Order: sequence, then C-alpha cells, then structure tokens
Amino acid sequence: MMRSVRIAVAIGVAFTVLAVAAPASSTPRAIGPRIEEKIDAAATQDVDSGRVAGVAVAVLRNGSLVFAKGYGRANLELGAPVTQKTVFRIGSLTKQFTAAGVLLLAEQGKLKIDDKLSLYLPNFPRANEVTLRDLLDHTSGIHNFTEGPVIDKISATGATVQELVADIAGQTPLYDFEPGKGWWYSNSNYALLGAVIEKVSGKNWGAFMKAEIFDKLGMANTAGDDARDIVPGRASGYSLIGGTPGKFRNADFTDMSVPYAAGALRSTAEDMARWNAGLFGGKLLKPESLKEMLAPGRLRNGAETQTAIAWPHGKAFPPPVGYVPGPYAFGLEHHSENGRRIIGHDGSIAGFDAVMQTYVDEGLTIIILTNTNAAAHPLAAKMANVLGR
Repeated sequence: MMRSVRIAVAIGVAFTVLAVAAPASSTPRAIGPRIEEKIDAAATQDVDSGRVAGVAVAVLRNGSLVFAKGYGRANLELGAPVTQKTVFRIGSLTKQFTAAGVLLLAEQGKLKIDDKLSLYLPNFPRANEVTLRDLLDHTSGIHNFTEGPVIDKISATGATVQELVADIAGQTPLYDFEPGKGWWYSNSNYALLGAVIEKVSGKNWGAFMKAEIFDKLGMANTAGDDARDIVPGRASGYSLIGGTPGKFRNADFTDMSVPYAAGALRSTAEDMARWNAGLFGGKLLKPESLKEMLAPGRLRNGAETQTAIAWPHGKAFPPPVGYVPGPYAFGLEHHSENGRRIIGHDGSIAGFDAVMQTYVDEGLTIIILTNTNAAAHPLAAKMANVLGR
C-alpha cells in the first residue's frame, strides 16, 4: 500500500541551507523558457508513453516557487486535465507532517520526544521499551502492519484509531527486533504517533493537522483524506493492467482510515510547495525543533540508522547504482544520488505516487504528484537531470 522508502546520508549543513529559505509565493517566478521547455518535454513524454495518467510538477529555488504545472488527465473517464491545483493523495509524504505535529506538541510542553510510548498508550505491548523517537525514526522494531494480514483485513472496510492500534498490537510477531537496536520502515510507527497526537491534543489527527499546520501555512487544499468527501479538483487513482503502458484501470479501493497518520493526506503541488518552504524556511517550527527534525536518526548505541544495519539478521535491500544510503528520521529520508545530497521522501498508495526531494547544496526542491502507481520517481529523476547543478 505505502512504499518502504529508501534512507539517507547525514545532512551536515542542511539545516543552515534550508532554514534561511524564503516561503513559497503562490505565483511561480519565472524559471526560464529553455528549462520550462525541458520540463514540459519530460512530463509530456511520460504522459504520452502511457506510463502515467496525470502528473503535477512544482519546483522551488531557495524556497521560492519558480514552476508549477499539470500534465495529462486527473480523470480519464471525464477527460479532466491536471493543473497545479489538482488534488492527489500523497501517501507516505504524510509522515513528515505527523512528525512535525509531534514536534509542535513538544514545543507546547505537552510531550517530550524521548517519552516512552507507555505514557500515552499504556496497554500497548512493551510500550515501556519504546520511545516516541523510536517511532519517528523507524527504530521501534514494531512490525509493519501493511506487510501482513492486518492490511488485508481492514483496507476496504476501514478501522477506528482504537481498532487500528489494537490490530497493530495483535500482530505475531509484534516486534521484528529489539527496540532501538535496528531500523526498518514500518507504517505501524506513524499510526501509533497519530494515536499519541490525538491523546495529547484532544483532537482527531486530521483536525490537529489542519489547525496547527495547514491553516498556518495557507494550505487550503490539504487535508486528511476520506473517499466520501466532495473535493473539487480531486484526481482519480489508476494502475496499469499488467504494467502495460496505456492500459489503465481504476485503482483498488483503500479506506483512508487505514493509512491514517502514516499516509492519508491529500494535497496539491502548490500546497506541497507551501509546506516545503514553510517547514524548511522556519515558518512552522522553532529553530531548535527544525534542527531536531533534520538531525540524523540514531540507534541506542549511537550508530546512525541506515539500510546496512537495517533489520538485524533479517531484511535488507541493496541500493541502486549511484545511491548512497544513510540515516532516516522524523519522516524524512536523507541520502545522495550521484553525488547530490537530498532530503525528502516518497509516497505511494493505491493509484497514486508522489516524490518531494530537496537538493541540499543546490537550493532546489522538486515535487512530483501523480495519479498512477509507481510513476513519480522515474519522472523525478528526469527532472533532477533537467534542473541539475
């Protein structure tokens, strides 16, 4: 349902570079006709190839929006075009919002990042051994509920927050490794963080996100998604039949109560640009909180989290050529590709695929939102070449 993201290298001076960025303007500044033509060509090629139904692209330079445009169709049956205001599900890009929400509660003195989970979910098994930081950094060891029978049980029917927590707690085995002693991407961690946010704030997760983040950053078209909502400009999600270009089918249904705080947000390219500029430009978090969010994740022994030490004596995956993995923390993966340092995340959920990457040393951010499975990252790579240093 939601992609297990790749992880990343230490970001060094990334905090300094990103925190001084200006907030994104609602009207893109000129990027230059030659570069715009290359972006158009890359996006149009993907649409014309039949690999993606529709895509929205946004580009920021030093925190300012310089390009935002849509290509292809938001709805194939109606022929509705994609624009920069088209609403997409963003999958696991949601996690950085949930992480920022936890930091906001810490700023308000309502919790501490190193609190034990047992303070908030006392009935969760071994909660006294797991910290909120473990959840934020994927070092808790709690099994990923989207990699087992739980997701099959509730993906179409949905679940309350209490039911979702109970289903996660009932997994066998519940822990893949001892808390704090390994790393593995688990949507369970962020579902539990959503429950913590609700317990501490007294609001449901979506309402808290709206009041504390979306409204403050002017993200009027971003919300916790619900298929029953009437959403002007909403894109429909698609997958390719047998992976064959041009052969689309409507994506499988997923009740958005299931991805919850790990992947249930919907947004637009414009709003995601506002988020990127607002977060890294210091418009939401205090400097010390932003520094915490951008610091490398670490295990209890002080080692940085990375795929090389992922699941002790268990799962691991080789990085692609040119990709250098490193630490993951607070809903952000930090890595390098072909020598370019990146901080960002991918987001996949049935019928949708998204990427947001900030090239730390270049002051460049690329946002790709698509309404087709597995379509965003190949296009993001093309855009990175077009907009290279």
